Order: sequence, then structure tokens, then C-alpha cells
Amino acid sequence: MTNNEILNQIIQILLPILATALTALFTYIGTALKKAYEEKINNETAKAIVNDAVKFVEQVYSDLSGKEKLEKATQQVSEILQSKGINITPAEINMLIESAVYGLNEGWFDKKENQELIQDLRLLATNLKEESKPEVIVEEKVSEPEIKEV
Repeated sequence: MTNNEILNQIIQILLPILATALTALFTYIGTALKKAYEEKINNETAKAIVNDAVKFVEQVYSDLSGKEKLEKATQQVSEILQSKGINITPAEINMLIESAVYGLNEGWFDKKENQELIQDLRLLATNLKEESKPEVIVEEKVSEPEIKEV
């Protein structure tokens, strides 16, 4: 047997093993990437659902207490996430709801402060307009009487 024949036999034995190992490696990498992508999408979807549910509960159930609103939001979020096949724990749902409520409250406070600032600026602008109005003097023209010949 020559060196070339031995080398060909080694290649024939190793090539399927190498192909199988590479296929397994790429399958593992592909599965891991798909899992990470789905987890990221599910997290983003869950956050969006929670934010919308919190806004919904604040709008529709404004007369309820904080605890009752939390229960309504938890119920809404759980139902929607289950219908989409997204499984998260009740603790995660609670954490996301509390985070969304905090963000919503912070937005409301900022909005209120901005409205007060806008009102102050409008008042200032009105005062400045009144102070800088030019004094208008209306002069009456007195026409000279016409003299008619008789």
C-alpha cells in the first residue's frame, strides 16, 4: 500500500465523522441562537403587553384601589400571554407591572410639571404683550366746513 492509498482511506474514514461533528455543531449553534432570539422577542412582547394592560386598567378601572388594579392588570396580562404561548412566572408579571406603573407615574408627573411650565410661560407672554403694546392714539380729523355759494 502506498502513502496515497493510506491517506485516501484515512480521509474516507474521517470525512463522514467530520461532517457529522460539523452538522451537530451548527445545529447546536442554530438552536441556541433561535432560543435566544425567541426569548428576546417574548420578553419584548411581554413588556409591551404589560405596558398596554397597565394603561388599560388605569383608564378603565380608575375608580378601583391600587391592589384591585394590580389584580385586574395581572389577570389581563396572564390571559394575553397565555394566548400567545408566552410563559412567565407570576413574580415576573408582578415585577413588569410594577415597573410599568412606575414609568406611567413618572410620565404623568413630568406631564403635569410641563403643563405648569407651559401655563407660566403663557402668562408671562401675555404680560409681556400687554406691557409692550404701543399706545394707540386716535386722532379725530376735523374737516373744514364746506362753504356753499348761494
